[in-house]
Amino acid sequence: SELIYRITLPKDDDEAMPPMEDEEHYNPVSNEELSVMKAWISMGASFDLLVSDLDEKSKKYALHVFKNMPKKLLSKSLALQPKLPVVPPADPDSLVKIRQAGLLIMPIAQNTNALYVNASYSGKNFTDENINLLKPISKQLLWLNLARTGVTDQGIANLSGHLLLSRLHLENTSLTDEATHHLSMLPNIEYLNLYGTQITDASIKKLKKLKKLKKVFLWKTKVTAKGAETLRKSFVDSQSYDKILNQLKELQASITQLKKSEE
Repeated sequence: SELIYRITLPKDDDEAMPPMEDEEHYNPVSNEELSVMKAWISMGASFDLLVSDLDEKSKKYALHVFKNMPKKLLSKSLALQPKLPVVPPADPDSLVKIRQAGLLIMPIAQNTNALYVNASYSGKNFTDENINLLKPISKQLLWLNLARTGVTDQGIANLSGHLLLSRLHLENTSLTDEATHHLSMLPNIEYLNLYGTQITDASIKKLKKLKKLKKVFLWKTKVTAKGAETLRKSFVDSQSYDKILNQLKELQASITQLKKSEE
């Protein structure tokens, strides 16, 4: 049987099944499973055969297989993929109004009702008043791009009901530290772009409240290097952070010394 031949090849053979890509995902057939397959093939490989048709020894192997079914292995890359929230469909009339206002709105992926809205194309024509258009989709809005628009701190206050928001672009807007007070109340923010805004170190304390924050852009703001360092440090173990920082300084010093030696 080609089936048995492939299964019993050495795992590093190119024709071996299952293929050996790496140890983590390698899930070969067990001895009991192999015994059941051999018995099934020797009896004619009919798909109508029942476990009760097997000999007593093969029955025991089959029962062992039933009690120890192989576990589905989840690859690391798949495990890292974000899990999309299950949300109800958005109101069709609300979607039409948003599109008529010149905003791009679309599902963030296939087979999901979670939405992405991009208002950056409207520029300064998109103001605080336009944010009210998004209220009917507060249960679906996951990603929002308000970069280069005319929104102000007050407009950001109107986003308070959008608790699912995980990605928010606010770069090159006139926002100040007052806006970060409202942003700190959005519990699922993971990505926040504040490049080119007017925020200062006073916002650091508020940004610390975003427990799921993974990326924040503060270039060309009034946040100092010390403020950025304080924010970064609040998201990691401080002792480990200091240790890694010291290692970095030592490495930089050794590189400088090496350059001098070569010169």
